[in-house]
Amino acid sequence: MRFMKNKKGLGIIGWLSVSWPIILIVAVFIGLIYLAYTQSPAEIPESDIGEDGQPTSEPLPGMDNKNSCENVTGLPFSSTSYLGNPGSNPEYLSGYSVCIDQRIDLDTDNGTWKSYEVEKGDKWCLELNMDSDHSEYIKCCAYCPQETHYSPISKSCKLDSNLEEGLQWELECPYITLSWDKDEKAISYEIIPFYDENKDKIEDGKCVEDIFNTKERYFYYNLESSGCAAYYTGNVRFQIIPQYSDSLSIESYITDWIDVSICNIGSTELTTICTDSDGGRDYYTKGTLTYEGVAREDVCIVEDVPGDHSVLLPADKCEGDNCFINEYVCEGPTFKKYNDFNCPNGCEDGACSCDMIDTLADGELKTYTINGIDYDVRPIITTNIYPYHVQFVVNGELTELLGTGNTFTLSNGAGITVIEILPNEAGDVTQDLVEFCLNGEN
Repeated sequence: MRFMKNKKGLGIIGWLSVSWPIILIVAVFIGLIYLAYTQSPAEIPESDIGEDGQPTSEPLPGMDNKNSCENVTGLPFSSTSYLGNPGSNPEYLSGYSVCIDQRIDLDTDNGTWKSYEVEKGDKWCLELNMDSDHSEYIKCCAYCPQETHYSPISKSCKLDSNLEEGLQWELECPYITLSWDKDEKAISYEIIPFYDENKDKIEDGKCVEDIFNTKERYFYYNLESSGCAAYYTGNVRFQIIPQYSDSLSIESYITDWIDVSICNIGSTELTTICTDSDGGRDYYTKGTLTYEGVAREDVCIVEDVPGDHSVLLPADKCEGDNCFINEYVCEGPTFKKYNDFNCPNGCEDGACSCDMIDTLADGELKTYTINGIDYDVRPIITTNIYPYHVQFVVNGELTELLGTGNTFTLSNGAGITVIEILPNEAGDVTQDLVEFCLNGEN
């Protein structure tokens, strides 16, 4: 029995010595099948799956070439973000770049590390890999140490302490660098760009698409990637408004007009896509807006059912609480329709009715006679922060604070409506102009 048992053992060893290559191949095959079926489909982007239904072998762009983000940001590339643990990153004391496939929360670690405009970094990397099927999965960010900020102009981390005092700006096409004094009460700063296309130093419009809010006291504005790039044929200026937690600032920083025509960014051809004969949201002048060759006229409208603004019918003439105006206005490269302004004195032939329209400078006094009654009118410009507001003194009666389109009814039934407030080129409230409508006593 002992002999037979030993013989059987020798047979197994002998069989294994002959069959081990086949066993190894089978094991590898089983392992591959296991990996294929345990890979979660959710982890594989749809664009990374080939026609055969299997993941492609092509890696995400930027992940296999560490210089992609480095070339974009000018900072050395790291395959890992050290945002959450900057102390473990002695190799990149002067900042680094990283390509990631998801947004990193910059508020972690008490702001020990900061990034300049994550969204801008994302756009850089998208443009960098625009010809790739995987471009939507890649984001490129620049990270700078504490008390520094990333400059896309110099492509480096710059010390916050090197920012000059006061309101400063510098044009290095296509960027405008802005910096200003810190307001101790401010929790953030709102930045509003304005443009003057023909360089007459009169504001033609504001770039609503590019109103930014930042917690820092510096900003890099890219004219080229702006939503209003077509309008940058002449001058640009900026208003920086400190934002308080419990109130609005009554002060703001305003730059001089900056000549950006030397950057050759704006296009006169593009700016003429939309034109408006009454120059904007002027409810008291009938205008014709032309967009891509199609003309649209301002028109009086009435509510089909008083109080229900869902159905509006055109009218040659109307008055009362259900009388409005359909006002077309160019905004950015396209246009917008406003139809919620109730004409206080009625509407006729595409314009709100008005007894007297005039323009006065801040503090200027003028007397108007309507239906035998004199009205002494003096505007008092009270804010230089967008959106601008004004108060009037009419026959000794002080109105409320009024913005564009607001109406105040005087004690005798007369009314005054703000059509437009025009700040002067320096941004100072003195000698600003206000266009208004004065309707006499009913």
